[in-house]
Amino acid sequence: MADLSPEERAALRGELLALWERRSERQIRTKIAQEKPFSLPFDRWPDGVKEGWKKYEVWAGSERGSQKAVEASLKTGSVPRRRISQATLSMRRGEVEKFLGYLVQERGFPLKDLSLDLLGDYDLVWGYLNWRWKRFEALV
Repeated sequence: MADLSPEERAALRGELLALWERRSERQIRTKIAQEKPFSLPFDRWPDGVKEGWKKYEVWAGSERGSQKAVEASLKTGSVPRRRISQATLSMRRGEVEKFLGYLVQERGFPLKDLSLDLLGDYDLVWGYLNWRWKRFEALV
């Protein structure tokens, strides 16, 4: 830098500052998503949906062979392939919160019409995934 003129130093400094302040597309999308959330938090889910999720957590998250796992499997008629960790269950619940939030906020579903069965509706899931993908296209 010692061999640069004051004008060149100022230009280089400006370029470095611009690089430092620039955000990646992911950072921009994250900032926008935080400013305009669309999730439907668990505590706002209808009681039937909460109950269904809690049953899923017991079924999928109990140790194989435990009394809880056996009882849950007898009620559902199926056995999970393997136990799902609490961290994974939390992550999955977050994704379901986003899907249900999309249905309520973007598609206009009333809360009373929500159910976990909607996760099996191809058109709704496909619409949600496309909406998530295109949500930031014009903003980035």
